[in-house]
Amino acid sequence: MIIDLHHYEELNLDPHNQKSRFLSIWRQITERYKGYPDTVFFEILNEPAHNLTPPLWNEFLYDCLVELRQIDNHHTVVIRCAQWSDVQALEELVVPEQETNAIVSFHYYHPFLFTHQGASWGGPDVATTGIVFPGPSAEPVVPAEGVSQWVRDWITRYNQVADPDLNPCGYKLIRNEIDYAAQWGILHKRPLFMGEFGVVASADMRSRANWTKYVRTLLEAKGIPWAYWDFSANLKVYDVEKREWVKELVEALGL
Repeated sequence: MIIDLHHYEELNLDPHNQKSRFLSIWRQITERYKGYPDTVFFEILNEPAHNLTPPLWNEFLYDCLVELRQIDNHHTVVIRCAQWSDVQALEELVVPEQETNAIVSFHYYHPFLFTHQGASWGGPDVATTGIVFPGPSAEPVVPAEGVSQWVRDWITRYNQVADPDLNPCGYKLIRNEIDYAAQWGILHKRPLFMGEFGVVASADMRSRANWTKYVRTLLEAKGIPWAYWDFSANLKVYDVEKREWVKELVEALGL
């Protein structure tokens, strides 16, 4: 069981004015659950982002761990990297050396234009749909109106690169980034946990299953435990209306 602070947008947007509240919340949580079994973990913050920059997050993390460990020195803490817990932000994460009971966690949604295609909360840049994994599609994908230039450039490469390993929506990108995470863990002597990965339901099912299975098997090959996101919302592995599991994703997850 992981207890975390989720969607703490006030902290992300106004970190300095929220810091005392943030530390106070964790003092209360730690005091409340310090007597619970060691199978209860404390996750400091889900997806630090926006104005809670990587250097500032390292500072907040250090101060929070000091407060937490004054109350509870035996429960495991889960530490996410900054920039929405993106795997690439591991490079800037600093875990205090004295913290010996911590798991470092990251999320994985690359390539973003594939995993979030059509997501209502993702803004105009993810409005383009029809992107498959591995790319390219049988027919060229046409960018949606109003997308940024980098999205147009990405889709151009996606349409032109025929090799599914080298395509920007292909295997090599994912392989390299999961390998990077594994090497980071070895270098820093920290266990890792993939806290989220998944593809929006607006993508085609075969591609969702292909991507999910590929990421899952890479993680398991590197000895990195994982959690799929999410259960029954936008990236659902369970269909509440039908009251049934999404078979293709369950199989892709090896469940």
